[in-house]
Amino acid sequence: MPVSGRKRSANEVDDASEGEGLAAGRPARQARRKESSSSSASASASPIAAPAAGIPIDVLPIVASFTGTGRDLRNLCIAVGPKHAKGIRNAYLRDNETYIVQSLRMLPVLIPDLAGHVKVFRDNAHRFDKCRDNVMTWMDVNSKSWKGRCTPCKMNMYADKPLVLETDLVFNNPAVVVELGLLEVLRFLVEEKDIDVNTANWNGFTSNSEGVGNFSLGRLIFLRGNIGMLHYFLSLEKTHIPSFHQVLLDWHYLLPKECFEIIVGHPRFDPNFAFGLFFTQLRGIVNWMGEDKVKETRIGFRAKVIIAFLDAGADPRTLVQGFGGDLAPIDIVRRMLVACPGSFHLERLGEKMQEVITLLGPG
Repeated sequence: MPVSGRKRSANEVDDASEGEGLAAGRPARQARRKESSSSSASASASPIAAPAAGIPIDVLPIVASFTGTGRDLRNLCIAVGPKHAKGIRNAYLRDNETYIVQSLRMLPVLIPDLAGHVKVFRDNAHRFDKCRDNVMTWMDVNSKSWKGRCTPCKMNMYADKPLVLETDLVFNNPAVVVELGLLEVLRFLVEEKDIDVNTANWNGFTSNSEGVGNFSLGRLIFLRGNIGMLHYFLSLEKTHIPSFHQVLLDWHYLLPKECFEIIVGHPRFDPNFAFGLFFTQLRGIVNWMGEDKVKETRIGFRAKVIIAFLDAGADPRTLVQGFGGDLAPIDIVRRMLVACPGSFHLERLGEKMQEVITLLGPG
């Protein structure tokens, strides 16, 4: 019987029972220590650490479904290695609506002014991109079920009320779909659910969050700057291209350059109509009794766009309303220079128009 009351482990050797003394017990203990250390080293080198701890690998995906999206889930995937991490990831994402809701919570819900819409995207672009990536990852795992979430009843429910952070919001609110850049979902809503792409019936994270949304999908696509989505939107026959003229008029100084060039170069875009719109606005700015420096900046924005319309085929010989009657645009610019002497941008616009008139000949 041992002298002390300490409970011995199974690995300890009772030297007295062996009858060989301490010298005989020591080699046996050393051999067992080497065997134990070698087995632990091989276990640490293995990509599956969990089974060594006694947890079957097929149980880990179930455990993953109860973890959060942060460090616990990441550590679990690292512990089992890349071979089994995919199974854990899929188990966690399958029908996990909490994952979508947590992703949506990253986004700002604001009611900004016109310039504020663009500022929201610029300041939070990384959040929208991360949320989009999360949703697309979720869709990959739930590829057979997400389309079933799109129903007319749900689309009506999410259209005429402030945003509710729920999974179905992502698949039934076209404005949110555009803001997140989910082209696959937009295609489904347009081609399978036949939504009207020219109306402004939805609230988005960067549009009016009270009552009916006040921005069309086209405007939101411009705002988002998603080139692939813009090409798709313009390829639809039912897209109302003239509405884009007003978008350019309102947001031309805020739009990504590539988006501007795509719409101006579209076959159905009417540069002459846009030319007249901008000339009318330019006349109002020239007559504005404001600070000269601010006025010149605003004139510069419009003049650059009008020059782009001229490059796209606008005819500067077309008569437009200005200064009390129908005048040739070149004459309107000359009168504007009288009102704003020394305006660099107006002078540059007049020179460009004269170049085009020379090339086209008399009207």
